Amino acid sequence: MVNAMIDVFVSRPTWVAPEFERGLAGFLGLLRSVGLEPRTLGTTDYPAKAPLDEVIRLMDCCAGAVILGYPQVLVTSGTVKGQPVWPDLSLATEWNHIEAALGYARGLPLLLVHHKGVGRGVFDHGAIPNFVYAIDLADPAWPLSDAVRGAVQSWKADVETRKSARRERAAIAHPGLPATPALSQDHLRVLQLLAEAGDEGLTADDVADQLAVKQQKARYYLDALLQEEYISDHMVSGEPTLYFLDARGRSLLAEKGLL
Repeated sequence: MVNAMIDVFVSRPTWVAPEFERGLAGFLGLLRSVGLEPRTLGTTDYPAKAPLDEVIRLMDCCAGAVILGYPQVLVTSGTVKGQPVWPDLSLATEWNHIEAALGYARGLPLLLVHHKGVGRGVFDHGAIPNFVYAIDLADPAWPLSDAVRGAVQSWKADVETRKSARRERAAIAHPGLPATPALSQDHLRVLQLLAEAGDEGLTADDVADQLAVKQQKARYYLDALLQEEYISDHMVSGEPTLYFLDARGRSLLAEKGLL
């Protein structure tokens, strides 16, 4: 049985101050312990194109998003709306706001957590219809609190609902496929090809060429793997659809010793 981890996007800076590292590691461990695989551009995934394009591509692979607001910019003097800054203003990375907006626009369940004192943008209560948790992220034990664990479990339920809805849409889009297709050696080979391609992905033509089959058969394999969420696709107007290996597909390959 494949341990079906669910990919979730984690918006966080690639650098955090040393006092935040243990708590961050603990939170990522908490996600994995409940069956969620955290993915972040620059840490688990690396861009092959412009960062914004890669963020969009990576979000299309995920069923939910966590926005972690760590202090990155400290403003000690200046003005905001014509008024002097008082007290000092602590700001998170601008990518938190970009990625939260992209996730919200895609209908991904969002979980927003920020360090106490970090504000503005998506971390202002009421900016988006999600509860925002203000926590001392310098406390190494913050992921162990009942409030955080409860928030993760509640958010995970929404993530699972989103994942199920996506699977139902795939079944409607491909009504001729069995609900749980038997995976042939060719299906597994497609997963291996996508694993080798990494963040660059493959088109249906690429798969057909490497398997030495017609494109129609390659699409049949890809559609079956999409329906069971072993892989994900990324569509851009005017360009061929790209396919990528998902956490469930990686788990299957690892279980069979094919990674």
